[in-house]
Amino acid sequence: MTNELLKNHQSISNQRFERKFYLPALPDCVFDEMFKRHPMRFREVYPQRSVNNIYLDTFDLGNYIDNVAGVSNRIKVRIRWYGAGWGVNDNPRLELKIKNNMLGAKISFQLRDICVDEKLSKLKINNLFEASDVPEHMLLYLKSLDLILMNHYIRKYYQSFDGKYRITVDSMMDYFRLSQLSNTFSHKQTNKNVKIVELKYDKDYDEQAKNVTCHFPFRVSKISKYVEGVQKLGIC
Repeated sequence: MTNELLKNHQSISNQRFERKFYLPALPDCVFDEMFKRHPMRFREVYPQRSVNNIYLDTFDLGNYIDNVAGVSNRIKVRIRWYGAGWGVNDNPRLELKIKNNMLGAKISFQLRDICVDEKLSKLKINNLFEASDVPEHMLLYLKSLDLILMNHYIRKYYQSFDGKYRITVDSMMDYFRLSQLSNTFSHKQTNKNVKIVELKYDKDYDEQAKNVTCHFPFRVSKISKYVEGVQKLGIC
C-alpha cells in the first residue's frame, strides 16, 4: 500500500526529515531561551495549541509492528484536529504519513465534522470517510482499519530566522484506548514527565542540518507517540 500511494497519488506534501528528541519536562522558559540563543535564532511563531489524533491500524497492528521493527517503507494513519478534544470538531483532517527510510511524506484530506463522544465507533469513522473528499481507491483500505487509540497534547512552534527549519515541542501527553463499537474513554494513560522535540525541514536542507543539531545539548531519539501510546495502554 505504501509504495502504491507514493507512486500514484499527486497530493503528497513535500518530503521532509523529522529529527526527534525525547527529553525531561523542563519548564517552557528553558526551551525558549535555548532556541533563542541557538545560532539559527529560533523564535516562537504560533500560539501554542492542543493537538488531537485518532490512530487507525490493521487488526493485527501491522503499522505499529513495522514502526517498532524499523521497516524502511511504512505508513501511519491518523485523523487530526486542533483545539478541544471532545464534542463536535469542525476541521479534522485525515493524514497518511509515509516513511521511506529517514524521509517522510504526507497525504492529507479534509474531512467533515467529527463528533468525539461515547458514540464514536468504527462505523461512524467509515461513514465519515465516505461523506468526505477521500478518493474512492483509498476507501477500501481505510475501511479495513480499526480504531486503536486517541491522544492529545500541547504543542509549541518555533522557526529559524531563515525559515528553513521548524521545531515543535510537545508536552502533557494523554492516551486513550479505543474500541470499535462505542467509547467511554475510561482506559487512559498519561505522560507528563517528558517533552518531545521535533526538528523538521525539507529534504533540500539536509546537508546543513548538522549545523543545527550540533548546537542542541541532547541527542536524536527514536520515538513515536503512536508506539508509546500502544505500549502504555497495553494494546499489544
